[in-house]
Amino acid sequence: MNDTEPVPWLKPDLPAGKILVVDDVDEVRSLCAEIIQNIGLESATASKPSEAKALLAKEVFSLVISDIAMPGMDGLQLTKFIKEHYPKTDVILMTAFNMHYSYDDVLVAGAIDFIQKPFSNDEFEAKLNRAWRERQQLKAIQRSEQRFRSLLVNIPGVVFTVFADGTTQFVDEKIKELTGYAPEAFEAEPDLWSSLCGDETGSLAADLLHSATEQGSNLVREYLIRNRDGKNRWLQVRGQAVFDEDNNIDHISGILLDITPQKRLEKRTSSLNQLFFNFDTDHNANIRKVILEASNLLAASCSLYYRAERDGKEPSLTLAHAGGQVEVKEGSEAQRGPLLSKIIQSTCEQPEVYENLSQDAELQKDYLVMHHKLQTSICKPLLVNERCSGSFCVAFTEGHKVLPHEMAVFSMLAKALEIEEERRELQEALIRSEDKYRSLVEGDLYPISIIDNQGVIRYCNNVMATMFNYPQPSSLLGRDFIELLHPGDRQTFADLTRNLDKERSAPSEQTLEFRGLASDDSTMDIRATMGLISYDGRPAFQAILEDVTQRKQTEQALKDSEERYRTLVEGANDAVFLETFDGHIVDINTKACEMLGYTRSELLHLIMADLVHQDDGQLEKEEKKEGEPSQHREEIMIRKDGNQMPVEVNTSILRLKGEKYLMSVVRDITQRKEKELRQKHLEQAIIESKKRLMAVFDGIMSPLAITDLDHNIIMVNKATASLFGDKIPRLLGRKCYEAFRKESEPCPNCPVSETIRTSKPSHRLSTNPIVNRTLEEYTYPIFDASGNLSLIINYGIDVTDKIKMERQLVQADKMASLGTLAAGIAHEIRNPMATVNLNTQILLRDLDVGEEHQVYMLDIQKEVKKIERIISEILEFSKPRPAHLVENNINEVVLSVHELTRVQLRRDDLRVHFNLADHLPAVLIDPAQISQVVINLVINAMQAMPDGGDLTVTTQTDSTTRRVELLVGDTGLGIPNENLSKIFDPFFTNKPEGTGLGLSIARQILDKNQAAIRVSSKEGQGTVFRILFKTVEE
Repeated sequence: MNDTEPVPWLKPDLPAGKILVVDDVDEVRSLCAEIIQNIGLESATASKPSEAKALLAKEVFSLVISDIAMPGMDGLQLTKFIKEHYPKTDVILMTAFNMHYSYDDVLVAGAIDFIQKPFSNDEFEAKLNRAWRERQQLKAIQRSEQRFRSLLVNIPGVVFTVFADGTTQFVDEKIKELTGYAPEAFEAEPDLWSSLCGDETGSLAADLLHSATEQGSNLVREYLIRNRDGKNRWLQVRGQAVFDEDNNIDHISGILLDITPQKRLEKRTSSLNQLFFNFDTDHNANIRKVILEASNLLAASCSLYYRAERDGKEPSLTLAHAGGQVEVKEGSEAQRGPLLSKIIQSTCEQPEVYENLSQDAELQKDYLVMHHKLQTSICKPLLVNERCSGSFCVAFTEGHKVLPHEMAVFSMLAKALEIEEERRELQEALIRSEDKYRSLVEGDLYPISIIDNQGVIRYCNNVMATMFNYPQPSSLLGRDFIELLHPGDRQTFADLTRNLDKERSAPSEQTLEFRGLASDDSTMDIRATMGLISYDGRPAFQAILEDVTQRKQTEQALKDSEERYRTLVEGANDAVFLETFDGHIVDINTKACEMLGYTRSELLHLIMADLVHQDDGQLEKEEKKEGEPSQHREEIMIRKDGNQMPVEVNTSILRLKGEKYLMSVVRDITQRKEKELRQKHLEQAIIESKKRLMAVFDGIMSPLAITDLDHNIIMVNKATASLFGDKIPRLLGRKCYEAFRKESEPCPNCPVSETIRTSKPSHRLSTNPIVNRTLEEYTYPIFDASGNLSLIINYGIDVTDKIKMERQLVQADKMASLGTLAAGIAHEIRNPMATVNLNTQILLRDLDVGEEHQVYMLDIQKEVKKIERIISEILEFSKPRPAHLVENNINEVVLSVHELTRVQLRRDDLRVHFNLADHLPAVLIDPAQISQVVINLVINAMQAMPDGGDLTVTTQTDSTTRRVELLVGDTGLGIPNENLSKIFDPFFTNKPEGTGLGLSIARQILDKNQAAIRVSSKEGQGTVFRILFKTVEE
């Protein structure tokens, strides 16, 4: 990199890009600062960690470059401090003592890289560039994934992709809300689509693939499914088929939309239209129609109740359950049940125990709801002539929330019942009127009187006297008939009698209507049939009177009822057309005029074909000719200004006065069509965006996975599937620790668990037991729109070869140095020590020394032997012998060690236990070398128990890895925690007589035998060494 091109280290999420250099050597600090300045960046320096911490508290640094070996707090401790308090600041460590610190130590501490002193300018710049590039790649992946997830969440409907073989590639989480099944169920069970659609439809996925083959790439299909709870739902599938190079279908991607409410609305509209125009004269039959229709249209989880007064008799009760029979019962409260009786009575009598559902002030007095611990009930009083004639009630099951469309349906059904009640009362009034007339003809039931030409009453019957509230007929005889008339109507009757007297002739019969005036000054509407008769030789009238007050009220009620029905039609938000089968329009509502831009008179002079697009009009004409017009269809209507308008039409056949008509409810769906077009474009954009995002995701060559907070794998890239030798769909939905490590629970020190716990990035370096590769694992949190942790990114870098090479280089350097030292020791020390040992033996043999001096001579010989043993172990460690691996049973090695150490194990205070498992798998080992390891561990265990204890040697098969396991444990002093990481280092020992090479040689031997050794210890409780051997099958 030249001096004019700065390193692009500045991070977009930090306010500054300054670099802090920490080193206790002045020359190193100056050199680093100079390099940073040359590449165009700003830096600061600190000579010790305490100065660095003070600078970090004052300024923001993108990067800290620190030495490891420093007085007081070392670089590893400083790194941990920085990652804990300044997580956005990265750290690169450097040291000249690389043999004391491994790459694992650096990464575990939280540093992103390691620089070995001495270094060149190019090496220093390369480290900065590498760290920056890796950080930017991770940020790009995270942003891409967040965009992808955001798109999935905001798309209405369920996004899916199915392969050409019918298997599910992807389906998002919203499928569970729609069908009751989780996404992984569809991916694991291809036949699940078939079970949803039923035998008649077949597999939804297979039908889509067949349709794509027949119709092309763009698909729009509707299916009736039964979800996991057994409920039916309508799905609309909008899909896109993707073809391969051979023009065969590769896969289909699309969106599943729940159109169940739309389908129910279509059914409601049609059935309600039929209901209003198909009432007959049987009142109970009409009530059954309403209740049955309510059962079909309202929620399935409800019961419906109807109550009506019957002239003071016990109320009749109409009861319907969804899908059941309608039954009309005459009964008492015990038959109805206390809850129903309370609901019915309280509807009109106790409105204060209810709360309003409607926000409309005009409807607040009509719609009432009562909440009970078991159900929610909606009631409405049925008002006829301002009198409550009954009530209509819907009782929903526990937990049901009343939906807006259910309120709308409830309102229309209640209105239908009110109209039916009015019709029933009017019908009964007419029947009563006919009975009165029949009684008059068959008996003396109608008021009858004879009035002479002077208008004087000459005769009347009891009924007439009663009509006018007189005690007996004689009270009326001799009185002027005009006195029984309202003052406003008397002139008409006076003219009639005057003409009769003057002309002595009149029509033989005529009918008059006037208002009668009773003795108590109450009025009534009277219809009088005046017949011309001769009475006492003079012309007179025989008047048959009829009280038509009720009929007048009935006529007015009928008129009001028709007005209310007209209000219903006129108030509809859709256009309503009533037409003959030849297309002539006979009636319309105001909305039809507004929708099409015509006046009412203009529309009534047109036929429906004039309003429909030519193509749709021809099809509609053919359907009418066949007598079976489509009940539901979409077509194009032409407005008066010539503009086309897409509409949705629901048509039903009605019979009015013996004639068949077509009633069409027309809805403007322009906005819906525009929305569908926008939705289609959006779906295509989403598919393209997903392809781009997946290309980036799969283009990352390192393993990358995304998990949820339960460790379930949500996404993996191709590099992950390749590393673990599996297919991507087989990894999705599984626990990460089970799929990636074959563990039954989260791993110790799991970075995913750490990020879930802290909501912060985490990191670890570990060897994967499945692929036997060492991975640097980085985890990063993903937050949702509310700032809550939702997903975890798990990113791995395979550093197996790098670490192996570094360790081999370090080990080779150590072994070369140790070999040189061992050769010098062997040459320079062994010869003098041999002379010392020989001369000591001669002195002991030839000189007569006392016991006091003899002890000194024997100590010399003992120490010479110890020096010889140390030299031998150093030589063996520095020049290890190769392993000759053969197939063997580990139990045989343990038994041979038992024989060799039998004498040493005979201590009164030592209890020895050998627990050897039967039928162990064979292993490939060098028996002699493994015996040396076991002997060393047994002797160490004995020495760790100077006061006695239990020594246990166990062989078994590891339940997870299925490898052969050898455990040597004691109940001795234990190893302090601070020494556990050092016990395998050469020359490290806590025993005054130890050389510190035993465990180092043991691990060296186990490495050559492809075995691993682990240790666990607690001070005061003992130590367990665990060796894992590969089996022959591996």
